Amino acid sequence: MDARPELTPSQVAELHAWEKYLSTFYVASILAILGAMLVVFFAGESAIARRGALVLVLVLIAAATVVQRRVRCPNCRARLGFPSKLRFPDFCPSCRAHFPRPEGG
Repeated sequence: MDARPELTPSQVAELHAWEKYLSTFYVASILAILGAMLVVFFAGESAIARRGALVLVLVLIAAATVVQRRVRCPNCRARLGFPSKLRFPDFCPSCRAHFPRPEGG
């Protein structure tokens, strides 16, 4: 069985910073969608409000896809493809490098 490659502390810190960025992005996106829903609720007769909310949701979906697909393994540069929207996997599916979690996380 091959040994898993070890990541440097700076590579691990980079992954955790990326994970925090993704969490912040998704929370902000949900708040933006809720805001758009409120605008549509209070200005529901306005076609511009409905179309604007639809465009916002579509842009957020596209942005979330791009943002999530950009994260790569610091060891082999393979795309990680998160099993969850808020956390990267425990190891790289390509090179099997282990991504340690911070204490208590």
